[in-house]
Amino acid sequence: MPPSKYNQKCHTLYFESDNDLKRWKNLAHEARVPLTKWIIAIVEKSLDSPDESIPASHDIQKMRQENIRLRKDNESLQQSLSRSETELFNLKHAAIKNDSGFMELDSRLISALQDGCVWDQQSLLEALGVDWNDIDAVQTISGILQRLQDAGIITEERRGWKWKK
Repeated sequence: MPPSKYNQKCHTLYFESDNDLKRWKNLAHEARVPLTKWIIAIVEKSLDSPDESIPASHDIQKMRQENIRLRKDNESLQQSLSRSETELFNLKHAAIKNDSGFMELDSRLISALQDGCVWDQQSLLEALGVDWNDIDAVQTISGILQRLQDAGIITEERRGWKWKK
């Protein structure tokens, strides 16, 4: 028996079977709400829009599936962006490989080097959004760093490259 202050707001609900109760508890658990709140939400939703036959738990499951799909799409797009930035980096700095006299530097590379930290090649490529597993990109950044060192702009230290002050 509930306390007297809840007597007017209390109602006992009997399920036809233990399986029905378990199923409702599982649906409430999937929605991450207590069973009573889940029941009230379902009833309120059906009262607000009696035309809809989809319970809230199905909406939540549908949103979770869409969230999973969007995360996969995002990961795929991030990988595609990384490949594109790697290709752009390689094309932009192709002159380094040919050892032609002209060298165009990426402002992000210069900003990274000028921050006072020591950078290894992998960290520089990651800072530029370039795939550090790409052999052409590693060769390109090596060429750029070597030419910057030859020009006296950076120095190679034990842990990587550093901007000269």
